[in-house]
Amino acid sequence: MTISVDNSDVSLYNPDIMKEFKILDFAGIDFPFWAMKGKHTDAFYSHTHDFIELEIVVSGTADHIVEGKKYQIGKGDVLVLLPGYVHELQNVNELEIYNFKFDLDKLILLDTDIEKLSGFQSLFLYQPMNQYYNEYHTYMYLEDDKLNEAKLLCDLVLAEWNERKVGYKWVIKSYFLALITYLSRNYSPNATTNSYKAKDIIKTVSYIQDNLDSKITLSQLSSMACLSERQYCRVFKEIYGVSPIDYVINCRLTLACKMMKNTTLSIQQISTTCGFGDKVSFSRLFKNRFRITPGEYRKKL
Repeated sequence: MTISVDNSDVSLYNPDIMKEFKILDFAGIDFPFWAMKGKHTDAFYSHTHDFIELEIVVSGTADHIVEGKKYQIGKGDVLVLLPGYVHELQNVNELEIYNFKFDLDKLILLDTDIEKLSGFQSLFLYQPMNQYYNEYHTYMYLEDDKLNEAKLLCDLVLAEWNERKVGYKWVIKSYFLALITYLSRNYSPNATTNSYKAKDIIKTVSYIQDNLDSKITLSQLSSMACLSERQYCRVFKEIYGVSPIDYVINCRLTLACKMMKNTTLSIQQISTTCGFGDKVSFSRLFKNRFRITPGEYRKKL
């Protein structure tokens, strides 16, 4: 089923009004996900959102304007939009898309190891942040055969979303994870992704994901990327938006959440397994990020 998107509501589409959408505008806090297949026939004016948006173009064309830069999009283009970026659609010509809105951390990362895929790192972390600093057509394109495969997965997600039978949330997460994995596996770096040291930085991120239980030093990571520590920190932050140390801490906290959810290990054991020096520092960092202690988090589970 394809829904025609009505862009006439001035409260949403008035070019003089900057609309900021929240994931809670579309979904509940327990399942931060929303899906639709729709056709845009009119312009969609400037807006931002606090969630990740994945769009797969099925047909038609439009000018996608992000942070003031114009990109023409059409059939086979895959767009990933991170929270906070101002974007809009202009010169819309029967643009038909699959649209998925979701909170990545809450929906996917806490239950999977998908972040270890280099394609996932590039498509959902590196490229969306990098694209607005470089001029190029798109950061992922699917040929007809691969687009058809992606459409099958999209339709499976949409069928569950529209029918919402008992257990639909788990089925949607499985199908949507399969879709993201499919896109990640078929991601092919273009000229922009080959920019200065980007590949080497992404390799160090894969190393981080595989060694969260071990000591990870800035010296190790910068040597792997063949950069000085200062250069490495600068390039890493340009790509991922945080320092290497903050990235390692966030990955370890995400792993700790998984372990508290899926194991009976004590908090002290989890702290050690996730590479934290001691339980006190682990609890402090955990509370800084999630606003509750590890013990409170486990009780909520």
